[in-house]
Amino acid sequence: MKVRGTTRSLAKGEAMIDTRPKYKSQLEFVQIADFERSADFTKAVEGVGAIIHTASPLNYAATDNEKELVLPAIRGVRALLEAAAAHPDIRRIVITSSFASVLNASRNAPPFFTYTGDDWNPITYEESIDNSAPAFIAYRGSKKFAELEAWTFVKEKSLF
Repeated sequence: MKVRGTTRSLAKGEAMIDTRPKYKSQLEFVQIADFERSADFTKAVEGVGAIIHTASPLNYAATDNEKELVLPAIRGVRALLEAAAAHPDIRRIVITSSFASVLNASRNAPPFFTYTGDDWNPITYEESIDNSAPAFIAYRGSKKFAELEAWTFVKEKSLF
């Protein structure tokens, strides 16, 4: 099996490969200039059978929650899914989410509470982009709205 990763910096990708010389022939990186543009993912998704999406911006020093955290997460998921939709050989996509997308801190859930696909954190879009809110609130909103975007995309396109 071969793995193709994406990175903003090929030097960082090469550094990762250098720390894993045993897997050098099985690991490659493609540089992505803009994670919010589907065209930038074209090379990364060509010839792959599956995708695992793990990235989401988190910057505790963000000054514009919407611009730096929320929109990049939503647009990044959509861009990757749009690029993948153009390649019928892609059979599976895994999008790692976060407990941040479902955590309701005021719920006082009992021990062993089971979360389901119907559970979402109660943060509104407006709350997540409020620049007076801490970055972790924006991050929780970004994870929720990015995952909702993925579900909407898949349902609309009947893909994957």
